[in-house]
Amino acid sequence: MRRILADRTIRGVMVFNWADNAAFGTAFGFLAVYMDEELGATAVMIGVVLALRTWVNGFLAPIFGRAADRFDRVRLASFGLIAGGIASFFVPDMGTVWALTVLFVITGLSEGVAWPAISAMTVDKGRIYGMGGLMGLRETAMAVGLLTGSLAGGLLAEAFTLDIVFRLSGLAMIGGALAFAYLARDYVPESQAGESAPPDAVASPDPAVGPHP
Repeated sequence: MRRILADRTIRGVMVFNWADNAAFGTAFGFLAVYMDEELGATAVMIGVVLALRTWVNGFLAPIFGRAADRFDRVRLASFGLIAGGIASFFVPDMGTVWALTVLFVITGLSEGVAWPAISAMTVDKGRIYGMGGLMGLRETAMAVGLLTGSLAGGLLAEAFTLDIVFRLSGLAMIGGALAFAYLARDYVPESQAGESAPPDAVASPDPAVGPHP
């Protein structure tokens, strides 16, 4: 674990997953309450808004997955998390269910951009350090994010108002995106790293390890 966490890009990926899930636990955990109390939405409306975000994200994931293979993954993931943070920040300013629906479409778009890129980075590093160990750390970061986000959201909602929950959730996502971009600034996809390696290093693997299949 110490060897894996010594990699700065992996620490950035964990920060990304923590921030994304902390915001999910904070903001989206209280979205139904907000829509009911502030907008007078029905249960069906609430379900449609939440489902629409997931549908947009899932529908666009293959498209943005191809983009993650062609463009800078760090920028894609950072942009997606920042866009999601901005959307979360402005949830209290949406005065109607329709406005909130549009905002959640934007949130789905941002997640569709970010998640394929961060997943590709995780797989890249998993080939170096071991997929199981790295995925375990990623799941831990996500679980800690959900725990801290939900608890923080509950405390903020009790002490202040629901508005502050969404504002701070958005700021947490933006701050997490900036921290991720800084930590992962030297990340190079495995395919590009292989192309830039000296010919001898690629053609002659370590005899002690044997040729790669």
